[in-house]
Amino acid sequence: MNVWSLLKSVLSEPEPENYQYITYSKFARLYDVEAISQKLREKFTFVKILVPKRMTSSSFIRPAELWDCVPELLFKADTLYAAISPSKATLFQKTRNPFTSKDLELRKRILDLYTWHFAGIVFTKEPTFEVQDVEETPNRITDG
Repeated sequence: MNVWSLLKSVLSEPEPENYQYITYSKFARLYDVEAISQKLREKFTFVKILVPKRMTSSSFIRPAELWDCVPELLFKADTLYAAISPSKATLFQKTRNPFTSKDLELRKRILDLYTWHFAGIVFTKEPTFEVQDVEETPNRITDG
């Protein structure tokens, strides 16, 4: 590798990461995931139930493990996935692709329910994502 190509790679913008955004219900409200699931199944594909693995094999459970010990239901639009639990939802893509109209609808439904966007005591900003046109071509990057 010559110096010019090395300099060019350093100066180029980094490749954007896959879309991932975690959001929570406000004020520790717990949603009826079965009711949400029935509504989501009308339009989106139910993939599976995600059961978290415990970090320890002993009968002792560390307090940190209790936070994420609730199973989540996984749904898929076209390229966007949503893992929902009573108090938290995670939106993500396995590979970075422009959002389709079905992806945008899933995103909107989840963000309408789970409206608290924070990590610890800091509120987080939704990552940018691309949106497809009707002709199936990317047309813009949207800031959530």
